[in-house]
Amino acid sequence: MPLSPPSPWPSETVPWRLPRAGHFGRTALVLPRVVSTMDEVWQRAATAEEGLVVLAEEQTGGRGRFRRPWRAPAGSSLLLSLLFRPPVASLPQLPPLLALAAAEAIEAVCGRSVGLKWPNDLLIAGRKVGGILVESQLLDQRVTAVGGIGINGNFDPATVPGIPAEATSLLVACGRTVDRPALLEALLARLDAGYARLLAGENLLPAWRARLVTLGRWVTVQVGEQQVSGQALDVDREGKLILRRADGSLETLAAGEVTLQR
Repeated sequence: MPLSPPSPWPSETVPWRLPRAGHFGRTALVLPRVVSTMDEVWQRAATAEEGLVVLAEEQTGGRGRFRRPWRAPAGSSLLLSLLFRPPVASLPQLPPLLALAAAEAIEAVCGRSVGLKWPNDLLIAGRKVGGILVESQLLDQRVTAVGGIGINGNFDPATVPGIPAEATSLLVACGRTVDRPALLEALLARLDAGYARLLAGENLLPAWRARLVTLGRWVTVQVGEQQVSGQALDVDREGKLILRRADGSLETLAAGEVTLQR
C-alpha cells in the first residue's frame, strides 16, 4: 500500500517540549495533523538518524495492528512513531521495549497500574488505554524498524464513535486531565534507558512477561480466518504465545487478536 506524502520539515509549532538531549527525540518532527505518524517516519527512514520521533496532534488515518483504524480526537492523546536501526537479533524485543516504556510512563504520570495483553495492548483495570505497533524491513542493507505508540489521553472514549466500548483513557482512568508533554518525556526517557539496556545485551522479555495479564487465562485468538482457543501458558524467547488447546496439544502463535475469556 502506498504511503501518504511526507508532511513539511522542519516541525510546525505545537505545544510540545522537543527536541531533547536523549537518544529518542534529538531529531523530532511535531505536526498538528497527519495521515499516520508511522507513514511519516517511513517516508524519512532512508536518510533520518535513528531516534527520529514524529509526533502528531491528530491522525486522519492512524493504524494499529492488521491496519485497523486508530481514532482519537485532535489534541487529546499521545500519538507518535520512532525510528530504530537495531541489530537483527534485537528485533523481537522491540515490542516489549515499547510496551514496557509506555506502561512505566503511564504509571509515573497517572499513578495507575498498567498491564499488558499479548501481544500489544496497554490495559488499565482490564480496559485498553493504548497500544503499540512495530513494522520492520531491510532498507539500504540495514535493518530498519518503526515503532508506533498510541495512548488515549484527555477524552472520554464513550463519546467518540468507532472506539470499542472496552476502551478507556487516561482522563477516565486517572480521573483528571494528564499533562501530555510530561507523559511524553517520561516515555522517551524510559525508551532511552530500555534501548540502551537492550543494546548492551539485556533480555527485556522477563519484565514484559511479568506484566502479561494474558498468561494463565483461557483465551480465543483470531489468526487470520481461523480461531484458536485454549489456555495461554507462557511466551517463548521471541515473545510468541504458547497455547494449550482443550485436547492438551500445544500451539505457538506469533501473532493474533486475543480475546480473554471470562
